[in-house]
Amino acid sequence: MSIIIAAPHLSFPIKNGDDKLIWDRSILLKEIFDLTIIVGMNHVVILEKGKKDIFEKYSNFKKNKINSFLKTLIYRSDYKYNKFITKDFLKEYSQVFRKYKPKNVLISYLQTAIALQKNDLLLKNINYICETHNDEWTWNINNQLRLNYYLLESIKKNPLNIFHNRINFLLYSFISLSSNKWLSSNISKLPLEIKIICLSQNDFESLSVRLKKFPLYLITPSINEIVDLKEYKKDNIYTEKNLFNLLFVGSLNMKMNIDAIIFFCKKFNNEIQKKFGKNIRINIVGRNPSKLIKQICREKEFNLYSDVSNSMLLNLYKNSNLLIMPFPYNCGFKLKFLEAIENGIPILGTECVNFSSKDKLPNSLFTNDKKKWLKHIELLTLFSDEEYHNLRKNIQEYSTHYSKAKIKKMLTNILDI
Repeated sequence: MSIIIAAPHLSFPIKNGDDKLIWDRSILLKEIFDLTIIVGMNHVVILEKGKKDIFEKYSNFKKNKINSFLKTLIYRSDYKYNKFITKDFLKEYSQVFRKYKPKNVLISYLQTAIALQKNDLLLKNINYICETHNDEWTWNINNQLRLNYYLLESIKKNPLNIFHNRINFLLYSFISLSSNKWLSSNISKLPLEIKIICLSQNDFESLSVRLKKFPLYLITPSINEIVDLKEYKKDNIYTEKNLFNLLFVGSLNMKMNIDAIIFFCKKFNNEIQKKFGKNIRINIVGRNPSKLIKQICREKEFNLYSDVSNSMLLNLYKNSNLLIMPFPYNCGFKLKFLEAIENGIPILGTECVNFSSKDKLPNSLFTNDKKKWLKHIELLTLFSDEEYHNLRKNIQEYSTHYSKAKIKKMLTNILDI
């Protein structure tokens, strides 16, 4: 048995959440199928049971952001489609499919499914499954709200920028609207047998309306590895000893993470500093911090750790007291939610990142109410080291909701095997 994974965005080394999700899915599928073949951005990866993974590079012309933006604007299409779908990728996928002749194909992104349909690469009697990653329509709407927010803020700082910023806002708004229209038009042309995977309850509910003709499934990402708390010895190399440490983790050049830090500063940080003062430290961790993030960290006296190693990240998780997820909006599933469970660290986040399954995630809170944020932090500061250790164990026990065995079973149920 074999399965092909069509993921035109997947590049190595893995750097973002979408790529990590597909790679983790591939590892699970490797346990189910004798042969799992990934067609990525410029690699074909062969995963075979009991054998070493094989990475075969192929030539693929990668489109830059400006060309993708202009093409989206001119043809009133979709940015993600124009950025990742290339003739080289489609040719490589076609060759791989003809070679292996699988009964199952996992497609990453709705835009990829549309591309395969447009090029007559969606065949009959094949079980197609599409990973949505997020609700694209809602994401585009949120993008407009974000741009409108930045426009107003920029005008406040410098009224002379109003013309330039309004032009940018109108262009990006046009692209967001045209993407939604393009998606709706092209989705209707897909075969109704395609199975759609949603990653979160919010996405499942909204896509149940937008994609009501398709079979939809809610299958979250899976937990990778639970950290052994017995080895969790205090090592304050990167965190402040005897202080309550808040941790934010994410790629610091991505708009959603930048927006989250800005929102945290405007909504919560001033109140936190007033109440706790120098007894609290905020650690911002991630790769490629933008100039704005660097400026914020300097002005607010946040500790900034960029491009950290896995061991350094683990140390920060070990010695932090609370993971903050202050996102003003969200689509899909934030993998840092699972990282928190793996490390047994409680989460303090906004309402839109509450991915708790059935029972509430222990000692965590998801609210936009800043008073409740302060109360929750104050409660956790009262815990002794022993109580905090037990707290971490309770959080790790919650991992059964996202276990590999559970997610593997859910995937198996929608596969043709």
